[in-house]
Amino acid sequence: MSNGFRRFLALALLVSGVVALPGARPGPIRKLTLDPNLPIVPLFEGEAADQFAIRMQPINAFQSNVFVMNTTDAPLNMAIPKAVVGVHILPQVGNGNGFFGQQNANGNNPFGQGQADAGNQGQGVGGVLNAIQPGGQNQNPKPLGQGFFGNGFQSVPPEWADRKDLDKFAGFATIPAGKSVQFALKSVCLNYGRPEPMSKMTYRLVSVETYSNDPVLAELLEHYSPRVDQDAMQAAAWHISNGMNWNQISHLPLRSLTATSAKLFQTKDVQAAQQLVDGAKERAAARPKAERPAVVARVE
Repeated sequence: MSNGFRRFLALALLVSGVVALPGARPGPIRKLTLDPNLPIVPLFEGEAADQFAIRMQPINAFQSNVFVMNTTDAPLNMAIPKAVVGVHILPQVGNGNGFFGQQNANGNNPFGQGQADAGNQGQGVGGVLNAIQPGGQNQNPKPLGQGFFGNGFQSVPPEWADRKDLDKFAGFATIPAGKSVQFALKSVCLNYGRPEPMSKMTYRLVSVETYSNDPVLAELLEHYSPRVDQDAMQAAAWHISNGMNWNQISHLPLRSLTATSAKLFQTKDVQAAQQLVDGAKERAAARPKAERPAVVARVE
C-alpha cells in the first residue's frame, strides 16, 4: 500500500470517527510513551511527507480533540510543537478538489476563503497540545514537556542533540504503525467577532508560523499554560492577533441574556493580559529570527 493511498485512507477514517486502520486496535492511544531508538519526525513535517494524518475535532474556542495517525508501516516518534493553530475550513463553491474542500476552483485557497462565504469563517484558535489522562478523562490534561524531555532534554536522542529549534517542541510521543494518538488542544480565540468553533465545523491544524509570522503571537501561544487565567490569555491574544488596544479590550461587552451592561473582562484580567504580552514581546526580541523554525504545514 503506497503512502499516498494509506494517508488518504487514514484521513477518511479519521474524519468518519474511526481512528485506526483495518486490523489495528480500535480507538486512539491516550497514554503516551517514548521509544528513544525510533526515528523522530516533527508533526507538520510528517504530515507534509504523508507520514502523519491529523484530524482536529473542535468543541469550542477553548478546547478541541486532536488525533494524529501514523500512516506508515513502521513506528515513529512524533515531535510535538509547543503551540499550534486551528483554522476553519469552509465548504467551497465551484470545483474545489481538496480532501477537506480547502481549495477553490483556482486551487489557491489555503484557509477555505475565496469563493466560499468568508463572512461565515469561524474563529481561528491557538494553543497547546496536552496529553489526555488515562481512561479518557480530559478535565485536567497533563502538560507536555513534563516527563517527556526529562531534565534538560536528557531523553532527546543523539540525532536531535544539535537541532537549533529544539526549544520549539514540547515533547515526543511514539506512534505505532497504523495507530493514532489523541491530544487535548487547550486554546483561545484568535479572531474576535467570528463564529465560535463547533463540533459540526471542519477545522485544520496548522503550525503557528503558517497562520502568522508574528513572533510575539508565537511566544504567547507557546507559553500558554492551562494554569494561566483563561480570560487574561484571551485578552492578550486579541490584543496581539486582532490589533485591539487595551481600551477597546477593557470595554468589550459581555454578551449574555442576563447581563446587558457587564464587561467581558475585569480590570485584573486586562492587567494580567498586559503582563503576558510584555513577557511575549521580551522573549520575541531576545530570540534571533534565524532561530525560528521554518516549518510550514501543507494546507491543500
